[in-house]
Amino acid sequence: MLKKRMFVVIGSLDVGGTERHLCSVLPHLKDKKFDITVIGLQRRGDLAPEMEAAGIPVITPPFSPRLRFCRPLHLLVVTIWLAQVFRDRRPDIVHTFLPEAYIIAGSVSIIMGVPIRIMSRRSLNNYHSRRPFASLVERFLHRHMHTLLGNSAAIIKQLREEMGERQTKIHLIYSGLEVERFARIERRSDIRAELGIPKEAIVFAAIANLIPYKGHANLLEAFEDISEKLSVQWRLICVGKDSGILSTLKRQAHEKGLGGKILWLGQRTDVPDLLAAADVGVLASLEEGFPTAVMEGMAAGLPMVVTDVGGNRELVIDNKTGIVVPAQCPKKLASALLNLANDAGLREAMGLEGRARIIEEFSLERCVADYRALYDSLLH
Repeated sequence: MLKKRMFVVIGSLDVGGTERHLCSVLPHLKDKKFDITVIGLQRRGDLAPEMEAAGIPVITPPFSPRLRFCRPLHLLVVTIWLAQVFRDRRPDIVHTFLPEAYIIAGSVSIIMGVPIRIMSRRSLNNYHSRRPFASLVERFLHRHMHTLLGNSAAIIKQLREEMGERQTKIHLIYSGLEVERFARIERRSDIRAELGIPKEAIVFAAIANLIPYKGHANLLEAFEDISEKLSVQWRLICVGKDSGILSTLKRQAHEKGLGGKILWLGQRTDVPDLLAAADVGVLASLEEGFPTAVMEGMAAGLPMVVTDVGGNRELVIDNKTGIVVPAQCPKKLASALLNLANDAGLREAMGLEGRARIIEEFSLERCVADYRALYDSLLH
């Protein structure tokens, strides 16, 4: 049987939740039935070597990203290049991730007559209010896709609203996680020593790229509120790529007297080790889809404090696997962090419940099986 050629199209394989998701899932889908290629429309990204090491090629446009100084020209050239790739390689399936890739590759896949076209949305559509033209284009493309996927019930609800009566091709596939990579407790002391964190300190971990909607400013306000109330030393480790707000956040932390307590670690690929050094996970986002960072924190046995946005509540069971607080409410965020910091028994109980929930409900095996079942149904 000839392999079915599948192109997975994304902006890049820079470190992020969607990108890590693909690095976990695609190697398990590559077999005698599927020949998979990842197409990065912007650049390769730091995770590209990992993907290629798993036997999945990553291809990008063969011209300089400097063309991005003129965005319309860049988009036109990328679109023409992608059409040529589709013409030459004739994919059976095109599966797009994230908005820009969807608009470009979704349009090209329709024009080139790709047999199976799939879109995955992994965030709420709040960006539609800022980009009305993108909203119109996406709604048009939806009608020409064979399947629209969401990874949380909140996203599925929005897709149904966009599609109106045409809802039969909307499907929910939750993200999955390779749990064995986490909870490396034996590395805890070593990682803390490497980071210069005292053994007795309470460590909070925020795994989120430094983007305004991830809520780091609110997180700093919360820690300003509880800094003097904590009965032990504490540290906050912030892991994520800077989108241009790091200097502002550092200044705010310094003004609040928190400078020496916060470690800005930048983009890292050793997240499991960093989580092993922590006691509490936190995500203060103003909007979300179904965050990989929360899944990873739970898999590492951390109680999670999250805001009530997107799919966070679908992951974290309030007062059982963590604490869910309103978005943009630093006072309640502070209260939740303080409660966990001062109660080791509660941290342990919630952490164990959270890890068990990931194993039972959000395993990588289940996620891969759901993707495979979807592709098989479309192919037949």
